[in-house]
Amino acid sequence: GFMYKPSSTTTSNDSTNDEKKKNYKSVCYFAVWKAANDQIRKGTEKLFENSTGEFQRYASNKMDSSCCVITAIRDPISHFLSGYNEEEFRHNRNLRSKRLKSLYIPKYGSSRDAPYAQYDLGSPERFEQFVIDFLSGPYVSRGEYTHAHSMVGMLDWLHNNERHPDFRLTDYLPSLDNLLDRWPKFMYETCGSQVIPDFFQTTPLSPIKPHPSSHDGLGFYKAAKQVWTNQQETAKALCALHIMDYACFDKLPNGVPQLCQKVYSNPTFIETLLSGDLEENN
Repeated sequence: GFMYKPSSTTTSNDSTNDEKKKNYKSVCYFAVWKAANDQIRKGTEKLFENSTGEFQRYASNKMDSSCCVITAIRDPISHFLSGYNEEEFRHNRNLRSKRLKSLYIPKYGSSRDAPYAQYDLGSPERFEQFVIDFLSGPYVSRGEYTHAHSMVGMLDWLHNNERHPDFRLTDYLPSLDNLLDRWPKFMYETCGSQVIPDFFQTTPLSPIKPHPSSHDGLGFYKAAKQVWTNQQETAKALCALHIMDYACFDKLPNGVPQLCQKVYSNPTFIETLLSGDLEENN
């Protein structure tokens, strides 16, 4: 993420700035991987080039309660699919043929190979097994697998921040649609002209080159999307996996997918969830 602190806060003539906004002394962006974090960080840094304040990358240890804390998210299911594609891309970026097996064989600890790595690259079966492994394999807690971790994790980090127990997310952009235009405006409207220059209202982000993983040369993303489109058991498992995201981020433009609504309203699912045995039943 980043933190921007103006050299001095200005007196605002903006009548929409409420008292809470006037108390902000800096803006703090919490990066969500696979939610345009590179575009947001690099594009915003460029916008601040002609400002007199201080722009710091990766400044989470310097953030304090005077920060206007913001982020951008996307639909939780699409975020997971994109995170899976990123993990596969990073582990297999040197491959040029689907006929080859993975060069990278993830491990369950040091005992046996992860089952999903035995399936063909870019196959729906590989992604389906990945979801099973993701729910049970200890290796997914670190490394490239964190790209697929739930977005709601940042709320837990903020809530349990011992240094600043009153740290909270100020607001979030609930969609990446029209991001170049919407993000600067969102910053200004959320944090106010005390810390965000007025020109953010009319100046879009400069686009950056797409990440290489977006080309999906080996078909990982395509396969994951196919599994979700089929709306079968793996898709239902994805709904269960992201229940907290859909519960906490209530401004998603498309709301909760219909399949997930059916999963969440199923009496058996509700009973299992309340009993605390969801993992065992999966």
